[in-house]
Amino acid sequence: MDVRSRQQAISKVLMKAWRERWTEYEFGIQIKQCFPSVRLIADANNLTDVIMEQSLIGAGVNKLLLSYLKHSLHSQLISYPAVVMRITKYTNYERYNCIKALLDFLLDIIDGVTCRSKAEESALMSALLSLVFWLIEMTEKLVKHVELNNGPTKEQEHCLEKITTLSHSIIKNKFLMGVLYLAKLEDRELYDKCIINYKRIHNMSKYEVVKIFYQMIFVKLDHMAMKELEQRVVEPITFCLQPFMSIEVLVHSSADTSVHVSKFLMIQKLKRYSTSRLYCEIIRSCFITLCHVKEVNYRIWGAFFLFKLPLILKQIHLQTKTSDDKMDFSEDVIKAFEMLMECTPIVDLMDTTFQCNSIECFLVELMKHNLISEDNFKKIVDKREIAISKLEKFDIPSTPPPINQFVSTIEPTLNGFISSLRDQVMPEVPVLQMFCTLLVENRAFLLYSVASVKAQHKTMINGIVKVNDKSKEILGEASKSKQAVTFYANMFDMSFILLFSIMQKSGCENFPEMTGDYFFEKWCREGMAFPYKSKSPMSIVKMCDQTKVEEMIAYFSDTTTAQSSTISFKWGEICINIPAMLHNVLIAWENETITTVRVKNILDNMRTKMCCFAVIAASWLCSYVKVLREDEQAKPKFMVQQLMKPVDENTMKLETFSEKLSLTHEIIMKLYDSRNSAEILYSQKPLNETFCELWKEISAKRWLPFEVAINLEQLFKSCGAFWLMKNLIEQIFKCKFIKEMETTMDIVFAVMHLNIEACTETLLRDILPIMLLNKSHCSKLKGLQSRMLAKLCVYAILSTMDTADVNRKRPRDDDDDMNSMTKVRKTGIEQQSIGSGIEGSSNDKDISSQLRESLKMSLQDLFKIFYQQVTKDEMSPKVDFIFQFLSLLVQLEKSVKLKSILKLIPNGLIMNLLKIIPEDDVSFGFVLRLYDLSVSSGRALAISELCLLRNIQIRKNSIKL
Repeated sequence: MDVRSRQQAISKVLMKAWRERWTEYEFGIQIKQCFPSVRLIADANNLTDVIMEQSLIGAGVNKLLLSYLKHSLHSQLISYPAVVMRITKYTNYERYNCIKALLDFLLDIIDGVTCRSKAEESALMSALLSLVFWLIEMTEKLVKHVELNNGPTKEQEHCLEKITTLSHSIIKNKFLMGVLYLAKLEDRELYDKCIINYKRIHNMSKYEVVKIFYQMIFVKLDHMAMKELEQRVVEPITFCLQPFMSIEVLVHSSADTSVHVSKFLMIQKLKRYSTSRLYCEIIRSCFITLCHVKEVNYRIWGAFFLFKLPLILKQIHLQTKTSDDKMDFSEDVIKAFEMLMECTPIVDLMDTTFQCNSIECFLVELMKHNLISEDNFKKIVDKREIAISKLEKFDIPSTPPPINQFVSTIEPTLNGFISSLRDQVMPEVPVLQMFCTLLVENRAFLLYSVASVKAQHKTMINGIVKVNDKSKEILGEASKSKQAVTFYANMFDMSFILLFSIMQKSGCENFPEMTGDYFFEKWCREGMAFPYKSKSPMSIVKMCDQTKVEEMIAYFSDTTTAQSSTISFKWGEICINIPAMLHNVLIAWENETITTVRVKNILDNMRTKMCCFAVIAASWLCSYVKVLREDEQAKPKFMVQQLMKPVDENTMKLETFSEKLSLTHEIIMKLYDSRNSAEILYSQKPLNETFCELWKEISAKRWLPFEVAINLEQLFKSCGAFWLMKNLIEQIFKCKFIKEMETTMDIVFAVMHLNIEACTETLLRDILPIMLLNKSHCSKLKGLQSRMLAKLCVYAILSTMDTADVNRKRPRDDDDDMNSMTKVRKTGIEQQSIGSGIEGSSNDKDISSQLRESLKMSLQDLFKIFYQQVTKDEMSPKVDFIFQFLSLLVQLEKSVKLKSILKLIPNGLIMNLLKIIPEDDVSFGFVLRLYDLSVSSGRALAISELCLLRNIQIRKNSIKL
């Protein structure tokens, strides 16, 4: 039977029903008997079309036939989308009785609109958008007639009232607004027509319905509310930023400014801070740490505070500055200092500790970057001076030097040193003199620390490496001059031990990568055993030139030759072959073919000729001791101790030797006793107990001391991410009160930035599966603990994604640093800010927010576990955790980055979750945020879940009735 035949048959049944005045139930029974396939889409549409056509034939509406239509709708013979779409095809707007009847019909059914099959879902979007178009078009026609007649008729007034009431019902129904939001994305052509029609009437604001149309047409996802687990109220006290900054300065002090800026903006987004509040908390965090940091770490914190922090604030200002803000300086900075001066105790402590107006010192640096005007500078300083005058009455103990003196002494030295390294073509006397000043009192590492926070450490190291390479051998006539030989030897020796000392104190992992072809870089790759990156001492020996070993042993054994000013070897060759020479000496000593006295002579001659020889020897011997049995370690240890013994007075009188020797002894001592660099790892206590003691100190202070952060880093490196995360999570679960729990969670989140990628992946891949799958851990996932864990997971994921985005940016070259130095000095502080990463590149915003492969796999595995937990139709703490995790994820992240996570959610997870979670906790806004609505597949899944949630609500409401 074709379509026309079916429609004719339906018309006959309909006419018979009308003549015999069938009840709605009789009509339903008869139509099912005559057309068993009426539930099919084609027959259902035919039934809808025929009833609508027959009910609107006469001058008025056939209410009996409309009652048949309503009964067919409620008995699911026809679909809501089919009925709504068919009504919108009626365009005879001058038949007010029919229009009024159709509007009344829509008012009766609008609150029950839903879908009951996949086929109806896409049709519902089109039908609802068509309904909006129909209402706007009808309103336009009615308003025109009203204006032509200088007033509405009774019928027109009733129709406008019905349209207003119906539109009100639509915007109050969150399900319909959600479908409408999807519809405008799905059918852009029809949506554009709606906008065009609306523009024709948008000036007629006296009609209430026009304002309602605006809400329907320009509906946004933000209008779709969801139950928020994270309160919008900004916390009055933050416990996150100070621990976060301690970790950042410890791990990433030399990172580019943009790296820090990205992380601070991420925290601002998570915590909903205003820009002024963010500035205030950053400065306050620095004050807290500076007041309590030990003197050994004071320099790097002072450098970060005075050199790098102004650059960070400048770049944040540029990124958050609105187009309307025409002022050069930042109003937020002024507000931040007003807030900061309300924190009287910490500001007073800062001023008394350093015997200066710390706010004034920092404002001076901010003025160099045009972040504050001179007038505002004076107002803030004058206000602070009044408070300082009261502090002078107290007796103040001995304190570190004022922080402003730190600036005036270090910055010129660093600039002069880098300038000298850049300008010199061959090793020169001024550079040698500067090296001599750096050998004492840890000045080299101090200068390196300042260079790190100013992002100039690569330039500094690269310059010293080049000096070392140019000094490794003497060419031409200079080789005949004793004075030239001594000069080049001192340059090579000093540059080598300076580089080694800086590397030893900063940590090999924080030292610029040695990937070039210069001598020191090659030696680092081939001849040095790094901490945390084990290199076999015997593999180093095998790389040596064995043909030169015997000659070297003879050379260093002869006291006369060793004291002469000329040698037959290049210094670089000696450095490379020292491990093989020492290995041969040890074997000969073990076999008693060489005496202990001769061994002493060899070692003494090595260190008196060049201190770098002693450093290289100690480096290899210390790594060699680690692979020997305890009974075999005596002789190598004796050799290391011999390298640290005092030398004779005549040798000490040699030029620059005493300075070099003191630094050499310090280096060898640290190599010999590696416990100096990680004392906590050699404690007699179990590591778990050590961690608990550290955390007890953190909990008592509610902030992270820098020295504790250093110890936590050592524990992380020794025990790994899983051990650390397991202990950190336990600290959250131990908390009993919500404030205590939130504070702990913030500190844990900050500590995770020791390595946020590794900690996040461990949390998702190892910790959470144990808690979800292991019955003994399930009891922990309850109440506030569950929410805090979900919040921590979301924080960690978003932070990891931001970190990955920043890491994908192109790092600056050493050559860029070197070439930009001249421009920096010529153009002043503003150009220096730009060179350090102040000006945000337009390409930064275009970086694709893709997940790292390891994080992507961790999330995929976690979502699979989530899916396993929601297959049973029962509520449990696990299901509640999954819901909180997803809710916080879509609540805290609203940018394009969320899409890369949402597409990993397996099909069926959300559907099963909606069936379990209480309907009061789930909203249509929550469902819409779980899908990528920019693609048709995402919209199809979203409309399906919306209809599912709608049907669940309707079913439960009907049960209540």
